[in-house]
Amino acid sequence: MILTARRFFGCFPMIFAALLLTAPCQAGVDWEVSNTLKTPAAPLDIAASLDGKWTFVLAEGGRLLVYSEKGALEETISVDPAMDRIAASGLQAANIPDRIYLSSTKNKTVQTVSLDFSVPINIQGAPFLGPENGPVVIVAFSDFECPYCGTVGGLFEEALAKYPKEVKVVFKQFPLAMH
Repeated sequence: MILTARRFFGCFPMIFAALLLTAPCQAGVDWEVSNTLKTPAAPLDIAASLDGKWTFVLAEGGRLLVYSEKGALEETISVDPAMDRIAASGLQAANIPDRIYLSSTKNKTVQTVSLDFSVPINIQGAPFLGPENGPVVIVAFSDFECPYCGTVGGLFEEALAKYPKEVKVVFKQFPLAMH
């Protein structure tokens, strides 16, 4: 097949398109440091919860440091000092508890640490039933207009009748979005 000027220039649009598609494109990445954690010991490894609310730092000396999304050190957990790697799983929004997996390359071991985060609730001044200093406190977040919230009242009365000196039931108003 002889290449003529007509064939060459007939292929020109296809050659031009191929060159255009393979040309390097210029793209950029905008970035910024959003947070810096100052750890009390040298970090060995780091992991984050799937929802981004927690950062877990495995530090020298067998310490697992738990930071909130705002960068505050919330908890320090003692772990085996031989542990040198960390991974995280769990999703609180889906009711899957947070778990931390620690591993030691030296000892060839893996440990699972299950985490259950608790938040202190201010009940000062809230209405309650039962003894003021009861050792067991049940805090009921409820809504006066919720048809389902009223069904648990019987359970509270039952608990108070069975354990009159041990159980304190505290009411906290929690309006539901459906109103």
